[in-house]
Amino acid sequence: MQLNAELVVAVAALVIAVASAAVSFFQLSTMRQDLTLSHRAWVTITEAKYFDVEAGKVPRVQIMIRNHGSTPAVGVAVAGAVYMRAKPDDEAADLTKGQLPKTLIIGPSETVTSVLDMDASIPNQSYVDALLDGRVSLFATGVLYYFDVFGAKHSTVFCFQVSGAPPVDNAMHGCQQGRNSLN
Repeated sequence: MQLNAELVVAVAALVIAVASAAVSFFQLSTMRQDLTLSHRAWVTITEAKYFDVEAGKVPRVQIMIRNHGSTPAVGVAVAGAVYMRAKPDDEAADLTKGQLPKTLIIGPSETVTSVLDMDASIPNQSYVDALLDGRVSLFATGVLYYFDVFGAKHSTVFCFQVSGAPPVDNAMHGCQQGRNSLN
């Protein structure tokens, strides 16, 4: 009789555990369906500032990366280039990796920075003069890749530039921006 009672209790506990797991799975499925695109990670480059634009120095651009979404962005990586030209290069051949860890996670409403360097120093003052008088611009272009917590891959294309008299805060302005979902 003792054995039968223990068996009944064990079976009842197993039934309760299975029912609990089913309810949890249903709740998780419902919650996942309720998360719309507005709740997912949405990452953009919010600001770019340039430094070291002098003859003999390597120009650097610091970009501020922000997750505007309600869930983390994972696997964040930046490929970008800094260069001086009259107009932006759509296919900058010398894309370099930003100084972000390969497994960076950006939490909701969090901002992080990355620095991109030009591949060479400014050879002489005539290049700086061309930038100051607007004949050429300093560009920072590239792509930011990330995954949302549901595994969907996204990208943000960025392009910032500056030319003419330098702004007080070294801020660059956007020359092209977009956000594309990659499948």
